[in-house]
Amino acid sequence: MLKGAEYSERIAEFYEYIQNEEVKEAFALLVGTLTCFDKVTCRVSPQKEVRSIAIDLNGEWCFSIMPSHKKLVFQWRPPVIEMRLYIKDILKTQFPESFTDDSHKVGGEHWAIKVLSRDDALLLLRALGLN
Repeated sequence: MLKGAEYSERIAEFYEYIQNEEVKEAFALLVGTLTCFDKVTCRVSPQKEVRSIAIDLNGEWCFSIMPSHKKLVFQWRPPVIEMRLYIKDILKTQFPESFTDDSHKVGGEHWAIKVLSRDDALLLLRALGLN
């Protein structure tokens, strides 16, 4: 679900910021689908200088979607990595062209992929298995 109506306007701004139509479609598909799941909450992340949607799973900030002009970066954050719900080697196989784990963020390992199209978004939703 979308946490708080105040986030709707900001998420719409993120959508308009994206310049590539395929990426816009992927963004709408991901955000729209994720807000339909009971155990998932979407909100704008508290990092004001970064365009980012925080995706909470059972109350923990587990994923992020970060839109730019020409791509989305989807990120697995430390809480979900530590839950061992996802296997890095399987994700590398599913997303061979874009998977990375070299972000070296403070506070734990982060994994990320680039989402460039509706097909990428659909593959990601299947890989997440949140429904």
